[in-house]
Amino acid sequence: MSFAAFAFGGLRFLRPGFLYFLPLALLPALIHLLSRKKAVIYIFPSVRLLKKDALSRTTDFNLLSILLLIIRMLALSLLVFYFAGPSFVFGKKELAAGGTAVFADYSYSMNRVSGASPLWEDARAVAGELVRALAEEKPSVFVFNNGFSFQGRGEEGIKALAEKKNPTAASVNFTEGLSKFLEQNTDIKRVFVISDFAPSSFAGEVVAPADAQVLCLSLGDKAVNYFIRSCSIYDRHITVFPMLLPVGRAEYSISAKSGAERINAIAASGQSAAITVPEEYSSGRIEIDNADALPEDNVFFYSRPDREKTPLPVLRGGGGMLDRDGTYYIRKIVEQSSLFSAEVLSEPFVFGEKLTSARAAVISNPASVSSSLAAQLRGWVAKGGLLIMFPGGDTIVDDMNRDISDLLPGRMYPVKEQSLAGGAVLEIPWAGDEFSGEHYAKLSVSKFFPLRAREDALELIKSGGETLAAAVRFGDGAVILFALPADMSFSNLPVVAGFPPFFLKSLEYFVYERKEFRRNYSVGDRVSLPAGASLSFEGREIEIRPGPDAALLSAPLEEPGLYEVSGSADGKIAVNLVRGAENDLSVMSPSEIKRIFPGSALFKIRNPEAEVAHILRGKNMSAAALLLFIMLLCTETALAYKLNHS
Repeated sequence: MSFAAFAFGGLRFLRPGFLYFLPLALLPALIHLLSRKKAVIYIFPSVRLLKKDALSRTTDFNLLSILLLIIRMLALSLLVFYFAGPSFVFGKKELAAGGTAVFADYSYSMNRVSGASPLWEDARAVAGELVRALAEEKPSVFVFNNGFSFQGRGEEGIKALAEKKNPTAASVNFTEGLSKFLEQNTDIKRVFVISDFAPSSFAGEVVAPADAQVLCLSLGDKAVNYFIRSCSIYDRHITVFPMLLPVGRAEYSISAKSGAERINAIAASGQSAAITVPEEYSSGRIEIDNADALPEDNVFFYSRPDREKTPLPVLRGGGGMLDRDGTYYIRKIVEQSSLFSAEVLSEPFVFGEKLTSARAAVISNPASVSSSLAAQLRGWVAKGGLLIMFPGGDTIVDDMNRDISDLLPGRMYPVKEQSLAGGAVLEIPWAGDEFSGEHYAKLSVSKFFPLRAREDALELIKSGGETLAAAVRFGDGAVILFALPADMSFSNLPVVAGFPPFFLKSLEYFVYERKEFRRNYSVGDRVSLPAGASLSFEGREIEIRPGPDAALLSAPLEEPGLYEVSGSADGKIAVNLVRGAENDLSVMSPSEIKRIFPGSALFKIRNPEAEVAHILRGKNMSAAALLLFIMLLCTETALAYKLNHS
């Protein structure tokens, strides 16, 4: 029998691993045996009268030595027992006065391995031991991440836990939810919280009724995990932004893999690194340091095949020198892209001819739009074209609102120049995650032509509470109308930092991306595919249901990785975890847990089968073992003193 299962009847040990040190109690006996010397007998007849007294002293000496030896062995045994955490289980546990609830942490950080198994498996084992030990009560079993999810009562709840996949969502604000739960469920008098206690899951103090008992069962130890925060794909190279770089290290490694094959590896430093992916590889994963604690933290990528370069006709509708006109800046922006080329035109007739083969077009400072050009624009946009318009000093507002009002997503109003401060942004579906409110705040403008968006405008960008741009779908195409001139005369720079990426992203989306199926997702996103397409992951078919315009996945994707698309569309879809606060795998200290759960008992769980019984029914004997050890130590000191002075 191993010491891990070691017990004397009702006596059990919370930390049975320390019992392996029990043979150290034999150390005093071993030292005693090794230090003994063979006696040499000398006979002195003249001192025969002293023999009786010497024999008496020898007898006393042997008894004291043996007693001292036993005391030392017992003292060492008690010291080992103290560290092993002895407890005694007294018969059968009494039923709780109220109900019991078991909460298992179903958050992302529970994926990491501590010891021999992932923490989520340990949490299920602890919950199972609790349910079996409290069989009479049939405790309610819950999981928590973004809220609570009831799994069932008793064994039913444990079976539901066993069927759940590895968690992927970050847990948030469990303590607030637990406080409300205890307030609303007054029959629950005892709560078990099983977690690794990552700080992001717990905010604020748990407010528990005076008659409710909360017990925290902590799993695992703090780990280090350096992960990739995000990445951007540009043609054949990928820019990686890591998080939590190793302290004291100036360099780290980045690897690109396709399946099991490593296709590139670089040494890098700083807050970003660019790694090249050879042309023949269109999908794979990026790893940092090749030693991630959680493989899912690495980034899966799908880089699109090369796209055909698209010409962009730009109509220069106003007067002035070319280097001061807005089309100059539009052309400079377009030159940064490998997907577009700009052709500046002054004649509306030539511009109209170019529209027939163009996918997108720009009109800068339109002095006027003729009725024939307006009709041509309507037909072209309705068939899928993207029209981007900028007002300017020569723009005739009344003509614009009269001649193409059905195309414009907003009405323009000629007012005096006014300065705007601050910024606000509404979501733009084609901008993705690359742009934020802080990004658009840089686009604060001095406006000549403010826009009041129509009710049918698709989305708005605002700066300082004023409309900066509005967009609307028109047939299969779209129109974006800016409220500032294309030359951006409000800026001391050629262009404001936020404008070029938004402009190019808008072009890329309307010309290419909206006609392709999306390739990059996060866990939990709902995936859209063309009608007739099928989806599989690691050889498993993913069920999809037909929707009104496309085939819609019946449920969000739950596992990170590369998904295969076949049928009406072929290729791969990269699905990545949302980068949350739990990626760093930090855990709360015991003192922090005590502050969050005031008055609760905290237990570090390493062996659920042995330790849950102690928590529920055991009488802790550690204090008694320590007291006996101190008493024996005092006795040993007194006997040793007497023996040395005899």
